[in-house]
Amino acid sequence: MALQPRPLNDANLQVRSVDSASLLAGHKTVQIAHNGSVYTLQATKLGKLILTK
Repeated sequence: MALQPRPLNDANLQVRSVDSASLLAGHKTVQIAHNGSVYTLQATKLGKLILTK
């Protein structure tokens, strides 16, 4: 049985949530590979996040 995509306005849509501390694992920056590009996620001193390509 093939999975059918659900529309984005579906009330039952579940979004995966990941804590930033889990992504950063004690570091200030982490690199994320996505569709052949590398992005950098950086935590600032003020606790904000910056995502750059």
